[in-house]
Parts: sequence; C-alpha cells; structure tokens
Amino acid sequence: MENEAHNNPTNFQNIFKLAQYYFHMQQTSRVITLFDQALAEPGIPPDDIGAIAQFYAQTGNLPKLEDTLEKLAKILPKQPEPWYDLAALKTVLGKKDEALQDLHTSLDLSTARP
Repeated sequence: MENEAHNNPTNFQNIFKLAQYYFHMQQTSRVITLFDQALAEPGIPPDDIGAIAQFYAQTGNLPKLEDTLEKLAKILPKQPEPWYDLAALKTVLGKKDEALQDLHTSLDLSTARP
C-alpha cells in the first residue's frame, strides 16, 4: 500500500486504507503526513476531504481540522455546510470575527438555496 500511495497519490481509496492501517498501528504522525499529501492533490474529491476532516475531529487535531475545513469550503464555495462547520470550529478556537463571517456566509448560502 505504501508503494501504491507513493506511485499513485490520487488513489484515494488506497490512501484511506493505508491511513487506517497506520492509525491502528498508532502511527498518527504517518496518517497526518499521508493526509497532508492527499489534501495537496488538486483532484481530491470533496467527500474524501470530508472524511479527512472527520478523522481530525475525532482525534481532536483542531489545527488540521481547521485547515481541512478551509480547503473544503474553498472547493465547495456555494455549499453552506462547510462554512457552518468552519464557523463552529472557529468559535471553539476563539476566532470570533472569522466565525461570524463564516456563519454569515453559511446563512446567506442556505437562504439562496432553491
């Protein structure tokens, strides 16, 4: 799986299998490195970014969660959910002004939905 991840960094199914293996082996730093590489790929699907965000939320890595949610919001700029999640996280992080701005964006997008 490591060779496949190195040779084909856009095989996200393999990336997640390898990350799961690393996690079970308690090699969290290797999971983070793997996810950093995956997030750097321009074609990473939004669902995969969401899965990475869930990992960071579950493991309590709030700085990485913030970076991941920022990327998701940029890839899905017209979807209110990533902006809402980002606003909630920034509230927890004490970034009140940014949280209010992201919440405003989320509410505007939600209101604009047909």
